Amino acid sequence: MSQRPGGGRRTRRTEQWGHVHHVLQDAQWWFIAGLAVAAAALGLVGFRDYERAVGGPTGFWDVTYRTLQLFTLESGALDIGQAIPPSLQVARFLAPAVMAGALVRATLGLFRDQAQLLHVRIIRSHVVVCGVGRKGLALARSLRERGYQVVAIDQDEENDLVESCRSAGVPVLIGDATDIEVLRKAGVGRAAFVVALCGESGTNAQIAALAQRLSERRRRSLTCLAHVLEPELCSLLRTRFPAAGDHAAFRLEFFDIYERAARVMMQRHRPFGDTDADAVGQPHLLVIGLGRLGRSVVVQAARNWKSGQHTPGRRFLITVVDPGATDAVRALRARHPELDTVCRIEPAKAYDGSGTPPVTVAYVCIGNDAQALQTGLLVHEQLQDQGTTVVIRGRTQQGLPALLRTTEGSFDGLDGFALLDQTCDAGLLLGGLNEALAQLLHTSYVRTREAQGWTYGAHRDAERRTHPALAPWPELEYTYKDSNRDQAAHTWVKLAAVRCELAELIDWDAEPFSFTDDEFEALARLEHQRWMAYQQRTARRAKALRRRPHQDLVPWNRLPGEEQDIDRGFVRALPQVLAQLGYQIVRRPS
Repeated sequence: MSQRPGGGRRTRRTEQWGHVHHVLQDAQWWFIAGLAVAAAALGLVGFRDYERAVGGPTGFWDVTYRTLQLFTLESGALDIGQAIPPSLQVARFLAPAVMAGALVRATLGLFRDQAQLLHVRIIRSHVVVCGVGRKGLALARSLRERGYQVVAIDQDEENDLVESCRSAGVPVLIGDATDIEVLRKAGVGRAAFVVALCGESGTNAQIAALAQRLSERRRRSLTCLAHVLEPELCSLLRTRFPAAGDHAAFRLEFFDIYERAARVMMQRHRPFGDTDADAVGQPHLLVIGLGRLGRSVVVQAARNWKSGQHTPGRRFLITVVDPGATDAVRALRARHPELDTVCRIEPAKAYDGSGTPPVTVAYVCIGNDAQALQTGLLVHEQLQDQGTTVVIRGRTQQGLPALLRTTEGSFDGLDGFALLDQTCDAGLLLGGLNEALAQLLHTSYVRTREAQGWTYGAHRDAERRTHPALAPWPELEYTYKDSNRDQAAHTWVKLAAVRCELAELIDWDAEPFSFTDDEFEALARLEHQRWMAYQQRTARRAKALRRRPHQDLVPWNRLPGEEQDIDRGFVRALPQVLAQLGYQIVRRPS
């Protein structure tokens, strides 16, 4: 029962304050310039009136010269016996104040880097991002918007993105992240997370090894996430290196940006259902561009199909379009021979739609944004009569996805997928497997509720059967997300309770895991106990919870049958959800 807590918008408030902070930073110099113009105008008017009163020179250049002296506290001799005009009195104080403010702002700008480095020496429980490329910058900004303290490391002082990172309030150390002294200066020994996002997998693995050395004397755990560019290597490292290191103070996770992107893309635009009844006819996927993202989309689609309940031997169709499609498909089959058991892959240099079933979803995975948009528009026009959804890869939310949002209604069936924003999101990345599992569990919960006749609504209404927890993950309230994360983290506890554990999913033809009837019911009860403990732990006021208890805070045998089915649905979907992430449940040796 992961979706019943209420209240709380901490993350939303943090993001709103981050936006206001950036707006104020950008407006600082405009504000100072406006005050300077106002002081000059008041000075000109004031000196003109004053000179007229005392019979002095009132020429434009004379008055302008004396006005400029106001900014340097040299306003000239004034006859204190003569009344000073109010405009001049204001200008006499405003002009030097503006000058002082500008000098302070400029001085802080000059010493900003030194001030940030001093800040690095005292902060704790922060995030260290190694590598200020596009991925590193996107992650640093996402972390700052969520209220994290961040330190970045990059060895290229001429990197244009370094200044962008510093402007976002993130101090950047110039140095080699594979140097243990540089990691010490970044405070890795006091950090909560280290994210290695350099351009080479070997470099990221080396950073992880050094981070483990720096965590040996820690009491609190340090989580290190290392980006591995090669999917096969990433899978191998996950199998050989457990998430926990040799001691509890260090956790290591390997991740692949493109694998994550394919998983999120498949969640947002599902090409087929989980059963044969959901997949009427032969599902047909069109993948344009067989680079790293395109290959990951093909593999993830096959995993999703395999994890569903489909007739043995039934396959779906994938048409891949790429200049080197034939060789690319041959290489993909060599790495994943199990693909042919669940799908039929047809390579093509161009797609004309002749002789194939209607396309369910088309994924444009071309790396160049302009080329991806052009291709996506052509495909959309070609497949518009079929009602096909066309998903176009873009780098960030401000690029292609923003363009498609502004033209809503003009391109129905087109959707932009912001690769960096979706994969370098702080919550998804720092959460690792747990965050991905939480999102899939939420999707499973929504399907179960919808099967019971519930729909999304701003408030829970039992009569109308609406619930705010049925919102898509990006729009889901913080507390509902947090509850899903708690449910995902508790998965390991549940598996241990029935002497099971996770393992990498390698053999796709293996029999799907199933719990015994006793295990099934015991795990459903355990999930209800976890939910009640979460409610009591996160309640703002224990007295309020006792005064107005949640209707489902009751023992299992008093829980309504519909709510029991929610917990049973979680247990039933767990093997399938884990399979979508590339994992399987195995029993521990007796």
